[in-house]
Amino acid sequence: MTAMAHEPHESLTQADVLLEGFLALDTPEGFRAELTEGEIVVTPPGIPLYLLVDRDTSAVTLFSEPEGRDYLQSRTAPFGKSLTLPEPFGFDLDTAELL
Repeated sequence: MTAMAHEPHESLTQADVLLEGFLALDTPEGFRAELTEGEIVVTPPGIPLYLLVDRDTSAVTLFSEPEGRDYLQSRTAPFGKSLTLPEPFGFDLDTAELL
């Protein structure tokens, strides 16, 4: 990955600087980084089930069915509610302790 080039006169936001710094790192091949609402979100490639715990939105999201660099399915539960995890886990994740 290469960092974005900016003209010297262009004003950079803090988010731009963070993203450029992240992209300059030597990241594993296939990982995707994107800027979402001022935060860098890193998605590992091809992980069958990817659980994201987002303290900013007080929710957990389970991504599944990876295809290319995206996930076709996602299910979200707010903290305090349970989220069913499919096999090979096969249980309801209680998020009450995350409150």
